Amino acid sequence: MGNRWSAWSRWTALRRSWGLAGVAIALSAGTLVPVGPALAAAPVPAGAITLTAVDASPFQGWGTSLACWANVVGGWSSMNGIDEDLFGLPDERHPDRLGLNVIRYDIGASPVVWCRDATGADCAPAPEPGRSLPLAAGDRLPAGCQSFGPGKAVPALLDGQGGPAAAADLGRDRNQVAVLRDAIGRQPRSSFRLEAFANSPPWWMTANGCPQGSAVLFGENLSSDRFGDYADYLVSVLRAFRRAGIDFATVDPLNEPENPWGAQGLLCPTGDCQEGASLGNPFNPTDTAAMFGLAGYGDLPAGCFAQVNTHMYDFVPPSSLVPYGQGISVYGQGGGQRAALFDLARRSGKRLWMSEFGTGGAAADMTSALTYSSTIAADLKYLRPDAWVNWQAVEASGHWGLFEAPSWPAEGPVVKTKRFFAMEQYSRFIRPGYRLLAATDPLDDPGHETASTVAAVNDPRHPRRIVIVGTNVGGDRSVTYDLGRLGVLRAGGDAVLTRFRTAADEQPPGAPAPTAHDVQRLGSSPLRATSFTDDQPAGSITTYVIDIRGI
Repeated sequence: MGNRWSAWSRWTALRRSWGLAGVAIALSAGTLVPVGPALAAAPVPAGAITLTAVDASPFQGWGTSLACWANVVGGWSSMNGIDEDLFGLPDERHPDRLGLNVIRYDIGASPVVWCRDATGADCAPAPEPGRSLPLAAGDRLPAGCQSFGPGKAVPALLDGQGGPAAAADLGRDRNQVAVLRDAIGRQPRSSFRLEAFANSPPWWMTANGCPQGSAVLFGENLSSDRFGDYADYLVSVLRAFRRAGIDFATVDPLNEPENPWGAQGLLCPTGDCQEGASLGNPFNPTDTAAMFGLAGYGDLPAGCFAQVNTHMYDFVPPSSLVPYGQGISVYGQGGGQRAALFDLARRSGKRLWMSEFGTGGAAADMTSALTYSSTIAADLKYLRPDAWVNWQAVEASGHWGLFEAPSWPAEGPVVKTKRFFAMEQYSRFIRPGYRLLAATDPLDDPGHETASTVAAVNDPRHPRRIVIVGTNVGGDRSVTYDLGRLGVLRAGGDAVLTRFRTAADEQPPGAPAPTAHDVQRLGSSPLRATSFTDDQPAGSITTYVIDIRGI
C-alpha cells in the first residue's frame, strides 16, 4: 500500500484577491531587519516566492490509516501515549502532538488467533491477558496462502457462520478498535473525518479462501454472484460501529483492486504478505457499480458515501468509473498527473483526498523526511486535496512509520522519526478549516510536479494566521516571501513572525550525544512589512507562522 488518494463530492473553490504594496524584511539569526520604511513601497527581489489567495482551496485536515500498526499497538500498554502524540491537539505544553483528525479504519478479512508473541507458539482463539497479538490462523486458510507480515492479518468481524448479514462483532478486532476509540476521544468528535476501507472480502467469502488475493494474475477473488453478500458484510460492519456510537462518513469497498494481489507472491516475495483482492485488469465498471448498493441501506448514516479505489500518481481513471461512487482513489510513487486528477475531480464535482503515503528510512534519516515533506508540498500544490493522509504510523526500524519500533511487533520503546517531525511542520500549524494558498516558487517544476512551498491562511476573509512551509532539498538558499497580494497588513496593523526548523541532527565534537533539530523554534520577531527574506540551510524544512493583529 504505497500512496493512495480519494476524490469526494461537492468540490468548492473560493476566489478572492487581495492587493497591497509593501516593504521587504530580511531575517538574520532570528531577527527581522526592515529594509525600507514601514508600510511604504519597496522593490521585492527577483525570484521571490509570491503568495496569492486566488482559488484558495479548503482543507479538511491531516490523518493516518490504522490497519497493520493499530492491529498491533492496540494491544500495547503504551498505546495511549502513542495515540496522544498522533491525535492529541498541540498546545504550549505539548507542542509536538500532530493533531491528526482524519482516520481510515481497515475492515479486516482474516481468521486470527491471539498470541503471546510473533512465534505463534502460545495462542488462544480469543484475546486474553498476555495474548494480545493477532496472527493468521493457518489451519483455517488454504495451503496456497503465504505468511502474513506482523499485524497484516487484520481480524474479520464475521466468521461466516451466520451469513454475511449477521451482526458484526467489534470485539473480534479488539486492537484496531481500541486505537480508534482512544483516538476519537482526544479531540471534539466533530473534528474527525472517519473512513472505513477494506483490502479484501473476508476469507470465507473469497473464491480461494485466502484474503491475500487470487493465485491467477489479476484474477478476481470475489465472484460476481457474491457482490451482494459482500455489500451485506460491509453494511453489517458499519451498523455495528453505529450501534457503538461511531459513524463513518465514507466507505471504500475495496482498496487498490487493480493490483495482482496474491499472484505468485508478486507483491510479497519474502512472505511478508498483507490482505488484498483484485477486480481484474482493466476494471470492469459493472463490478464496481455492484458494490455501491450501500446507499440503499436506509439505516446507514446520512451522507455515508462509497468510493472506488484505484492506481496511481501517473494514472487518471476513465470517466466511466466515476459515476459509480462518490469518489475515486489512486496511489503510487513519484510524480505523474496530480494536476490531471485534480481537474478530473473538479469537472466531476467531487472532492479529493490524498489518502495514503509512506516512505522508509531510519529514525534519524533526514533524507526520508525531505522526501515526505516534498511529497506533501507537491500534493498540495498540484493535487490540491481536501485531506492528506499518512499510511502507517508505527512500524519496525527502517520502515515507513512515523514512529520507529525496534522491537516490532513486540512492545518496547518507540522513537519519533524525522518523518514525524516533517509531518508536524504541517499538521501542527495548518489546521482543519484553513485554506491553501497559491505559492509561485521559481524552483517548482510543473512538468515533473515538484514543489517546495506550501502556504495556508486560517480564514481568507478575516486572516489572523498565515503559515508558510518551505522544503529545501538542495544547497543553502536565500528565499524571499512576498505577501503583498494577500493584504495581510494595513496601516496601524501589526504581525509577529515565528520560525520553526527541522534539519539533520548534529554531533558536536566531544559531545556524548548528537544535538537534535526536530522542530526547533528559532524565535519570534515583529513583522511590519509585506515581504521577508530568510536563509534556509541545505536539507531543511522551515515553517513560518505569521500571527496578524490589529486588522
